[in-house]
Amino acid sequence: MSAFLGHAWTVGPFVWSGLLPPARPPAVPFELAVPDARHGTIPLRGWLSQRRRRACIVAIHGLGGDADSSYLVDFAKAAWDRGHDVLRLGMRGSDGRGEDVYHAGLAGDVHAVLASPQLAAYEELRLVGFSLGGHLALRAATSSPNPRLRAVAAIGSPLDLVRGSAAIDAPSRWAYRQHVVRSLRGLAEGLHRRGRLPSPIAEVRGARTVRDWDRLVVAPRFGFASPDDYYASETAAPHLARLEVPGLYLGAEHDPMVPADTVRPALAAASRALDVRWVRPAGHIGFPRNLDVGEPGPRGFAPQLLTWLERTGR
Repeated sequence: MSAFLGHAWTVGPFVWSGLLPPARPPAVPFELAVPDARHGTIPLRGWLSQRRRRACIVAIHGLGGDADSSYLVDFAKAAWDRGHDVLRLGMRGSDGRGEDVYHAGLAGDVHAVLASPQLAAYEELRLVGFSLGGHLALRAATSSPNPRLRAVAAIGSPLDLVRGSAAIDAPSRWAYRQHVVRSLRGLAEGLHRRGRLPSPIAEVRGARTVRDWDRLVVAPRFGFASPDDYYASETAAPHLARLEVPGLYLGAEHDPMVPADTVRPALAAASRALDVRWVRPAGHIGFPRNLDVGEPGPRGFAPQLLTWLERTGR
């Protein structure tokens, strides 16, 4: 029954958001050019909801998502309504324009965003990453983080890329994998049109697993020898022991896309700065409206997370 609820809380919110898209907070376009040693200057884009308060939350989407993903919009609207400035950051290439593509270890992109002129006036910054975005947020928080970074939260995130890729590529997860890989193949079309796809488009169109994508696109695009080389180089797991910024890992006990047993070993070796909360019933970044993770105040995913962010790192 619990496993069934994990699927229900993964699929249900996704379907509901398609039927009734979440309201968007007021926002202006965000764009930043970041240097890349292999490919020159690469643009990052997103949406900045700004009242020019003293703090800003930077929220990052997951694999196959973008700055307009419903869960990111929903969280940003809740944060805005509660008085927060918030940036919905699209990882490089997620907008489908074919200028580049992202991977799980691009901490330098996050550092560049936090140091950007658009965020320079903020005294405090907080990072929230969903799924793969949480992996990226933790990689940034464990590698010379911005001194204004006060807290980092990872929601349903893989922490060990070897375990995580094997899990999502398992036969039992074919439906979720198809959804993710279909989105990634769409990004490949833009890269192909610009002549930036590192493998023949026919091969990439035939990709059926995340490992296929990493072998055909991520590894050659970023100079990794193989997917295994990419995973070993960029995985967050061995870096968590040196996390100093207050962190939160929020996981679902029965997440069907990022199984708990793929992240528990990394969490066991993490520093004491990482607060770990497991919840049920819940799915992959899908939570009930009355979610309680132990924070005071209103229940629900966004209110509980925002309460943690507000009281942490001051």
